[in-house]
Amino acid sequence: MTTTANHYGYALIDDTPQRCVINMTGSQLKHSRSWNTLIQGTKLPGAKGAYTPPAYSHWYSLKTQVESNDRGSWYSYNITQERVLEEKEIDLLKRPKNSLSFVPMEEWTSYLVRRPPQ
Repeated sequence: MTTTANHYGYALIDDTPQRCVINMTGSQLKHSRSWNTLIQGTKLPGAKGAYTPPAYSHWYSLKTQVESNDRGSWYSYNITQERVLEEKEIDLLKRPKNSLSFVPMEEWTSYLVRRPPQ
């Protein structure tokens, strides 16, 4: 058995949201924990004070970076929060789809995946 963190969400590819799953295992688990901390640490002003919005309320940028130690080097994630989703984007993402419909919207995260320059 391998401990795996699954992040369900939408990747913005060529300006089109695509449902996807990002699996993180091994050395990637620390990046998953950091991402969850970033999500939980986000606060927005509300009628009754600051609150933690749902994970899908923001776009997150996922990029690769190289990590290394005495046993070698590997690629890992560099995750940053980009911005709050606009109302029209939230409506688009809430449209029902056939795939991955078993995952409630509250568990989805929006990520901004940029293709590398060619």
